[in-house]
Amino acid sequence: TEDNNIYSGSIDLLCSYDNDGHLLGVDIVEESYGDEFESGKDTRKVTLVWNNGNLASIENNSVWQHEDGSVSTSVWTRNFEYGDQPNTYRQYIGYLSCDGNDSPFFAAGLMGIGSERLPTSVAVVEKNSFHEDKYVENATFTLNDNGSINAETWADEHGSIRDIYIYSYTPVTSY
Repeated sequence: TEDNNIYSGSIDLLCSYDNDGHLLGVDIVEESYGDEFESGKDTRKVTLVWNNGNLASIENNSVWQHEDGSVSTSVWTRNFEYGDQPNTYRQYIGYLSCDGNDSPFFAAGLMGIGSERLPTSVAVVEKNSFHEDKYVENATFTLNDNGSINAETWADEHGSIRDIYIYSYTPVTSY
């Protein structure tokens, strides 16, 4: 790394899907070692619930075992609401990469098929060993002429923008 610290670790993922290609769950075991960050083991269980072809909720339960033997826990849930805007290509939305740890899913195509429609909002509950936080975010999507997602914007209940995802596409001429 640029600060000359050495980091190492491992991650194991076990994914399950339904017959329609929706991701139903992921069991994750991640171990990390390093000079700057605390070493330990994170065991997560992510559960996705689908309703009428749309992702209804995600729950992520995490247990972090610190190198000193202590344990921290956290859980977050996200409950999605939908309008009538179609998700023509059944794309997974950028919001689902919310904690940054989901990038291996996107890169390897492990997310499965996306929702039939685009969400209008998400209700979030985050709990850890110290506090609980609840909030709602509202979504707007702009689409390209072919129906693919061009941009995705998430704002809090007061209208302040929290996240913007801009999509770009590279044409593929052969596999």
